[in-house]
Amino acid sequence: MANFVVSGTTSVGQTLGLGDVGIVGADGLIATDGMAGVAVTGTNGDGSALLTVMGQVLTTNSLAVLSQAINLQLVVGAEGALISSSVSGGSAVAMLAANGASRIDNLGLIQSHSYGVYFSGMTDSTVHSQITLTNSGIILGGVAAVTLDTGHEGAIFNSGTISSAVTGISGLTNEVRIENTGEIRGLTAIQCGAGADTLVNRGAIWGEVWLGEGADLLDTRWGRIEGNVHLDAGNDTFDGRWSIVTGTVAGGAGDDTLRGNAGMDEVFDGGDGTGDTLGFRPGPAVTVALDGSVENAGAAAGDSYSGFEHVNGSGYADRITGDGAANRLSGGGGVDTLQGGAGNDTLIGNAGADVLSGGLGNDQFRFNSLAETGDKISDFGAGIGNDDRIVIDTAGFGGGFGGGEVLSTMYRARADNVAQDADDRFILRTGDKTLWFDADGSGAEAAVLVADLQDTAVFTRLDILLI
Repeated sequence: MANFVVSGTTSVGQTLGLGDVGIVGADGLIATDGMAGVAVTGTNGDGSALLTVMGQVLTTNSLAVLSQAINLQLVVGAEGALISSSVSGGSAVAMLAANGASRIDNLGLIQSHSYGVYFSGMTDSTVHSQITLTNSGIILGGVAAVTLDTGHEGAIFNSGTISSAVTGISGLTNEVRIENTGEIRGLTAIQCGAGADTLVNRGAIWGEVWLGEGADLLDTRWGRIEGNVHLDAGNDTFDGRWSIVTGTVAGGAGDDTLRGNAGMDEVFDGGDGTGDTLGFRPGPAVTVALDGSVENAGAAAGDSYSGFEHVNGSGYADRITGDGAANRLSGGGGVDTLQGGAGNDTLIGNAGADVLSGGLGNDQFRFNSLAETGDKISDFGAGIGNDDRIVIDTAGFGGGFGGGEVLSTMYRARADNVAQDADDRFILRTGDKTLWFDADGSGAEAAVLVADLQDTAVFTRLDILLI
């Protein structure tokens, strides 16, 4: 056993092993030159060492705390300090080759010319574990304030300050979760690596944010980011509602979903994916045109968008226009106007009596439930290169039918909208080119208007697709 309690001043470095407890009291000071203030060594086991610092550990040309091949539970009190003044490299705290269950709780000050806190080389790949840093104090590093260079998951919970002139947090683990209600600063504030990373920001981030490869989530609602956001490769999600982001949010490769702040002028770039989505739910009505044909207004006023293929509107009366790509345009609860372009588009009005126009291309007008019916389709096409379909989600309609084509026994075209037998489900009223749905074919339930097509529309049962 190498337990220790330091209540005065010493220039002798202390040591801990597996199962040991070390305490630096409020009046304690470990001041060393050329050696670690506290060295934690041993062989990994089921336990860990515990170090509590209420006073100070100050080192010159070395590390304040060095933990190797053992789990360390480190607590730095509100008046505690771990400071390394080495200018040739090193860290204030370095945890090397532990098995991933190490933890730091900092309420005081951790500071180094190079790395404030450095995790590296976690060894136990058979255990689903993570390293955890909880900071309500201050962590400073000249190169990086916090570095997680391990093969395990990492979690950082910050309500204090994490700051560096270069990189605030470098999270090169498989996956890292960062929850910030404090302040993170750096030329690059956050740099993540491969893995599905999560960043929840309710505080302030000053500097560039790079999330790296993987299906990442950045939730900065009610937070602030002063810099650019790079979601990088992967199918990422960005939620910036009620937030401030002063730079560009770039999706990178992958099919990303981005939601912005209706009250801020924003710059969003979907990146290289073919299924990037702009989201406006919940929020006020929006006018947005992916082709730039009209000026963005409402929730999109002052915004700049590029590289997006899909748009999800608000719950109000939206005006959404696509471009030459294969767009998916979805309204909400209001009376929406959706207009596709030259691509093979999917238009979903959702609730409300919407106006839908597919434009050129083989478009689909999708109805997911009876509550979404009653839309106006202004340009239903039935020719080569403009061969449209009405798509019905059978789970939302009932009627006792499966997927695929509408059978001839299920469809009628006639002057009225009255079913003639129990098999009838879809009726085209030829006088005004309206398509109706009858759930039972008996008239016991009134027929429901699915869509009102233009008077010149050419329509048959093969223009309906059941899914």
